[in-house]
Amino acid sequence: MNSKPISLRLPQETREWLERFHRGRGSLSGVAARLLEEARRQSLFPGVSFLDTRAGRRAGVEGSSLLMAEVWRWVESRGFDAAGVASHFGWSAEKAGKVLLYVGAFGKELQEDAEDLGLPAVPREGTTEPSEKEAGAPEGSGWEGPRISHPFASLIDAAKEARLRAYAPYSGFRVGAALLGKGWQIYPGCNVENLSFGLTICAERNAIQQAVVAGCREFEAIAVVAETRLPVSPCGACRQVMAEFGSFKVILATLAGEVFESTVDELLPRSRTGILDRD
Repeated sequence: MNSKPISLRLPQETREWLERFHRGRGSLSGVAARLLEEARRQSLFPGVSFLDTRAGRRAGVEGSSLLMAEVWRWVESRGFDAAGVASHFGWSAEKAGKVLLYVGAFGKELQEDAEDLGLPAVPREGTTEPSEKEAGAPEGSGWEGPRISHPFASLIDAAKEARLRAYAPYSGFRVGAALLGKGWQIYPGCNVENLSFGLTICAERNAIQQAVVAGCREFEAIAVVAETRLPVSPCGACRQVMAEFGSFKVILATLAGEVFESTVDELLPRSRTGILDRD
């Protein structure tokens, strides 16, 4: 890593604390640089903390003694996405997503950490023959493009699968959605067209209706996939229906792997303000 010396004026108490803190951890300047780098990463990646280990300071998951290198082991061995990580460690989707952002950004460093700490390998699940997605299926087989590397890759995959069941005889424009409810249940939806165009139902509303029928009204995220050059944006009606159930993550993707992320509040600000207000 390139470095450049700088001088800092520290308050007396801070300097005395730093002199005590660095003992056994390396040189004073080296530890000070390390602490600044840790602060930088914590500002960029909320949810990360740093712990003292037998191999030195290492990145960990905020609020626990779990090391990021341990999470990396599971992600690398099992191919966990946000849903898999959240389910395995008992975290919320938001926390799993934050942790995976750090794991993705510093994968090589975490691999080295795992080796330095001698972390045991995670046993792989039983192997199977490669799927047509992995092998590269020919056009017309129903294959929906390369698997997207993303914390919510499984949700995007579910939206791709739902898209194949779309009923779009008039426009030919097929859209798939997958809604992640509390408890990690996924509710798929697709667009269903009608000769009377106003009766057409969008994939997003279809997925929400499926969830409500199943008794789920709290959602973590929704993925929407269409065969477009850029990620398709939900229509106004879908935004208003999503807003009925609060703000959650919205992941818009193309078959080619382009992804745009937002939230319901960002897509429809002030969705309830003024509605039904009567003076």
